[in-house]
Amino acid sequence: MRRLAVVGAPSEREVESLDALRAWVGTLPTAGARWLESLADVPLEQIDVLWVRNEVEPGPGVLAWLRAGGRLLATHTAVRLVSPLGLEPHPPIPAGAT
Repeated sequence: MRRLAVVGAPSEREVESLDALRAWVGTLPTAGARWLESLADVPLEQIDVLWVRNEVEPGPGVLAWLRAGGRLLATHTAVRLVSPLGLEPHPPIPAGAT
């Protein structure tokens, strides 16, 4: 079982769907999920999967945690994390931009 932390406050548009998201996460085979608004609040040593939903600063320790086997799911605007973490040389290009 994986220990999950979800980081990112919902946008105004997402507030209604947050309950549905929490319910869906509750059906996953995890050892529990923590819901946090800040990456700085995540106890990396206590989780296996980090789901980041909003653009945040990567903070110290995240890259070392990934290298030690941590798993990152970056969605929504958090996809921009790949560049500051050094996982990709450039941030993703937004859809529709050429």
